[in-house]
Amino acid sequence: MSNNRYFNANYTLSRLYGNYTGLASSDEAHLLGGRTSPGVSRAFDLPFIGFPADGNPDNGKLPTDRPHVFNVYGSYIVDWAGSKTNSTELSVFQTVTSGTPMTTSIYGASGTTPQIFNSRGDLGRSPVYSQTDLNVTHRYRFGRDNRFTAAFDVNFLNLWDQATLTAIYPTLNPSTARVDAAALGLTGPTAQVQYANGYTGGTLKSAILARIASQADRSDIRYKMPQTFQSPRAVRFGMRFMF
Repeated sequence: MSNNRYFNANYTLSRLYGNYTGLASSDEAHLLGGRTSPGVSRAFDLPFIGFPADGNPDNGKLPTDRPHVFNVYGSYIVDWAGSKTNSTELSVFQTVTSGTPMTTSIYGASGTTPQIFNSRGDLGRSPVYSQTDLNVTHRYRFGRDNRFTAAFDVNFLNLWDQATLTAIYPTLNPSTARVDAAALGLTGPTAQVQYANGYTGGTLKSAILARIASQADRSDIRYKMPQTFQSPRAVRFGMRFMF
């Protein structure tokens, strides 16, 4: 802070690539729309879902990969013509980031967890994300030597009420019409093994697509439709007392 002003700008260039999205799996948050509890990923229960249906490892750009992130923050304090009792601080924060990869999934062997079907990021990226936040704080000092301060805050999140698309619905079929071993006609005590070997070997992809296309209710009409958006504008009021 100098002469009642402060300014900071930063840019981050990054890459997040691989097949493991952490204990709180962003894969499942992306595919399921929000499950982020740590240590519950189905990848440990059903190892074959670590492969897309073409049999190749599912290495690729992970769901939280944002190559470019640019942030600008600045503030200015109005001291009311040198007043020692009243001051108003205006603060602005602006962020602009790359979108995130979006990936096609299916309900397969697990009826509760979609699995990656094609390669990671096959649906492209969500649009560039930007947001402007504004804060106004007025401070009033009083008491002996101005030892007490009352502060009144007004905070605007997403000042311009932007509604950027953050994700599309990624799953080809509904959970009620999952394409598991039975749906593909695999039977007997080795059905699950046949399914796992076929999925990781890339031999089931055409059969899965044919099964989904065989009946109208096996295709989810939400596929590729907008699913989540940037949170709307929020205004918060606050009061603080400091001594």
